[in-house]
Amino acid sequence: MPIFSLWVNHGTRPQGGSYAYVVTPRPDAAAVEAYAGDVPVRAVANTPSVQAVEQVREGVLQAAFYQAGQLASPTWGTVAVDAPCLLMLKKEGGDVAVSACNPENRGGRVTVRACGQELALAFPEGGSAGASVRATLEK
Repeated sequence: MPIFSLWVNHGTRPQGGSYAYVVTPRPDAAAVEAYAGDVPVRAVANTPSVQAVEQVREGVLQAAFYQAGQLASPTWGTVAVDAPCLLMLKKEGGDVAVSACNPENRGGRVTVRACGQELALAFPEGGSAGASVRATLEK
């Protein structure tokens, strides 16, 4: 199979810059143009401590928290965690599914505050370390 390399030239000694991009397969220029006119993904945070995107139509928020912190989302309001984690919130009917994992493949705990509720999650240890845990916030 043909293989290619893709990179973004950040220039010489970039400092304080920020950007976002979407990688998606599209078969031709017309499909790319149509997608660009109605991108279904919106960046809601892009800082050294948290990066997050929303898929508004699907009711999904995905965030990488590199440290304890919070983000402000037009759809979800304030979402906060007390430990580094990868976090996904997904609307399922009237409830919200919460999935999280420890990207350092260790056990531990994280408290998630979202939708006006607080949820404590324990990360798996041992051979399952790094696996996601899931819980539901009921509306």
